Amino acid sequence: MKKLLLLSLTIVACSIHAQNAINFDGVDDYIVASNAGPTGTTNRTVEAWIRSSNSISTQQVIVDWGSTATGGRFTLNMINFGKLRIEVGGNGFVSTATVADGNWHHVAVTYDDAAVTKASLYVDGVLDISQNFTVTVNTASTSPITIGRRIDGVNNFMGDIDEVRVWNVARTQTEIANNRNTEYCTLPANLVAYYNFNQNIAGGTNNGKNKLYDAKGNDGTLTNFSLSGATSNWVTGASLTPGLSSSRATQAGGCDSALSLSGNFWLYSAGAYVDTFINANSCDSLIKVNLSLGQTVRTNFSYKSCGPFVSIGGHTYTTSGTYFDTIVNPISGCNIILEQALDITIIDSNVTRSGMDLTADQNNADGYRWLDCTNSYAAISGATSRTYTVTKDGNYAVEITMNDCVDTSDCIAIVNIGIENSSKQFDVSIFPNPADDFVQIDFGKVVADCQIEISDLTGGLMYRAELYNSNKHLVNTGDFASGVYLLTLSSQGSKEFYRIIKN
Repeated sequence: MKKLLLLSLTIVACSIHAQNAINFDGVDDYIVASNAGPTGTTNRTVEAWIRSSNSISTQQVIVDWGSTATGGRFTLNMINFGKLRIEVGGNGFVSTATVADGNWHHVAVTYDDAAVTKASLYVDGVLDISQNFTVTVNTASTSPITIGRRIDGVNNFMGDIDEVRVWNVARTQTEIANNRNTEYCTLPANLVAYYNFNQNIAGGTNNGKNKLYDAKGNDGTLTNFSLSGATSNWVTGASLTPGLSSSRATQAGGCDSALSLSGNFWLYSAGAYVDTFINANSCDSLIKVNLSLGQTVRTNFSYKSCGPFVSIGGHTYTTSGTYFDTIVNPISGCNIILEQALDITIIDSNVTRSGMDLTADQNNADGYRWLDCTNSYAAISGATSRTYTVTKDGNYAVEITMNDCVDTSDCIAIVNIGIENSSKQFDVSIFPNPADDFVQIDFGKVVADCQIEISDLTGGLMYRAELYNSNKHLVNTGDFASGVYLLTLSSQGSKEFYRIIKN
């Protein structure tokens, strides 16, 4: 007869993750990401946890990107026997505090182009110094984010680096101080890159583990690391608290073993256990398992997901509800019934265009924020409604927030909003405009010869005609889709442009 069991799980808001960092040997170790940080004069913040005893006079780079031109890079580093320094290529300044004392320190730099004093250095959440550069900041995108050495291949860092964050806003002192000890599982807005380093085995053999995962998807590549032992390898990182929410689960079943909630191991005897449940951002929770034998296995748990949820049983769910999965213990052949209460949010990130109006397909969201894609995805002031009316050519996207989930649409190109003719050959009137099924073009005089072309805003030709000795022309627009079209009139080597709107 099969033994029975009762399995009780509690997911608590604390962590036993492998809170790792990476040790850099100061010789040739470095990491290169696949994206640059904020460019030009864009506001920014760079944060990291560092630990070093290498108190030397020369520069040791923590994070860098840009170009070698004057003002073209943004380099957070350590110099002058352990002082923190920010420089932009041609100028910089140092902290008063010393950080090369063998202890973990949180370091940060902010740049606010609109501020009177634009740059500030922070050590352990405290403002150390604020100052302006003597050269113009114009950070390039030539070289991507590099951790552990400068972009031109010199000034390697010696020590441990953990929890690197790059933002496209200047964070306040309160934000830096209040969040420096906490890892992010739900990613905040304006975070350009986030490396929490919680990978692999600290001090173990990690051969081939040469990727540093970025929560934004722009992973870094480790170069020249030995990946074994206490140096030039993954090591124990700073002690940080993950930002997780509490949940509870109770399991009951009818066999003599149980699968842990994480799916990492089976439990075969009564007692107290711990398990680690890891999400997509490498954040994890401590799972307390109190296991006693004697009842049918049945598992109840709740989970909140931003996107489709894949259960332990391999099923994909896309709508909220209560679902049942059955999995089989490979040792005993007994079933374990999983009752899953799922709260699933899937944001429709598509955008519909009508004329100059862009409308997010997702309605009833908690928030909308329209972005200028050509300006480093900067938020457009006041554009927080579901519909945004474009006023100039460019590329636009919308960031949608709903039920604590965030998604961003693809960028949409808008061209030929404003049309100006430097000189006019015709006294043209277009009626009706906006039009339904027909539009009449009146030249105001008899034109000996003229070519008419109508194209959509992507350049697709919709209509063409050649006119001779005519003063008017009627165009059938009944088959045109609603939107804005470009009318081009060509005659005697000159062109004039007009806009037609189709209802």
